[in-house]
This record gives sequence, structure tokens and C-alpha cells, in this order.
Amino acid sequence: MVFARRLRTTNGQAQIGLHDVEVRVSGFAESLDKRLFSPFEYVAENARGKCLTCYQAILDGEVAPALVIAADTIVLAGLHILEKPRGPDENFRMLKMLRDLGGPHKVFTAVACLAPYVEPISPGYVLEMQCEETQVTFDAGLTDDFLSAYVKTGESVDAAGGYCIQGLGSLLVDRIEGDYNNVVGLPLRLLIKTMEETLEKSRRKHAEEEEEEE
Repeated sequence: MVFARRLRTTNGQAQIGLHDVEVRVSGFAESLDKRLFSPFEYVAENARGKCLTCYQAILDGEVAPALVIAADTIVLAGLHILEKPRGPDENFRMLKMLRDLGGPHKVFTAVACLAPYVEPISPGYVLEMQCEETQVTFDAGLTDDFLSAYVKTGESVDAAGGYCIQGLGSLLVDRIEGDYNNVVGLPLRLLIKTMEETLEKSRRKHAEEEEEEE
């Protein structure tokens, strides 16, 4: 099994009992034009791109794994899609935007699972995707100095929206509605569901191929 995902999510893999997992950088450019997609479509296309790019790279030199998993997370603040901050200044602006919304922002994570076919039949794999949404509300009383101090910790340089709820970023949050693990970056229940559906479709396809050969 190959996981095209950042290493900080490996604790989630351990929580649901995944073994023999190899974590790889997908190599997907993540340069899609946000204006062409809804938030759901945008995060789903990123997850799909990561999954397929990682799968193709494996095929170029190795035996395909039983399953390739990828995920992507974004934060939606009003109409603005927030990804990882490109520096401390942008991180601070993101946090101010989330604090000043006057209500919740949304965290979307898309999970993509790919299972190769046993036989080389086009397209050669089953690919399933699903998306989770969680609403997060920041403490409206947070001061600019507090936000600036959080940015200086450097904790959130690799986090969509510029904060890590599983770390010191939890101090920014007043409440959440939905799956906490989704805000961390890997909705575990959705991951299990998507894995099961992908593997079941792959098994059905394999059974159909065997029946046709008989």
C-alpha cells in the first residue's frame, strides 16, 4: 500500500491499523486554477491528481501496490480557498481572515483510493473519491499579537489555512462541527469507507474477468 501524503498524517494510519504502508511525495504540481472549480471539485481534483501521479510513477519502475491512497485539504473562508501559507506574512493574513469571519470557516478534505486491476484492462484500475466537510469557528477575541506569536512557532507552515488544530493551533479554535480528524487532514472514517468501496469494486471486476475466461 502506498500513501501519497505528507508524513504528518502517519499517526492517522496507525490509528486505523494500516500496516505495510509506504509514504511517498506524489510529485503532483497542485497548480489547478481555483477559478474553474467549486471548492469540492478543486480539492477532489487535487487528490485525484496526487493519486494518479503517484501510481504512474510506481508503474514506471515497480510492481503496482494493492492500493494507492491520496488526500488533499483546503480551508474555505467565505469565497476564498486557503491552502498552505507561502510565508509568515500570508500565514498571519489567513489567521486574521479566519478570526474576523464572524462565523465558521469550512475545512474540506478529499480522499482518493486507487486499486489496480489484476489484468491489464483499460484504464487499469478502480479509482474512488469522496470528500468530508467540517466547520471550524475561531475565537473572535484573539488578538493580533496572539496570532503573530502563533505564526512565529512555525507550526503551521505545512497546514491548509495556516493552523494545526492537533497542536498549538487548538488555542485558536472556539468550536468545531463535524469530524475533528478531517481538520487534522485525514478523515479516518471516510478513508476506511473509500478504501472498502475501492477494494470491493476491484474484487468484483476481478471476479467478472474470471467468469469471462471460463
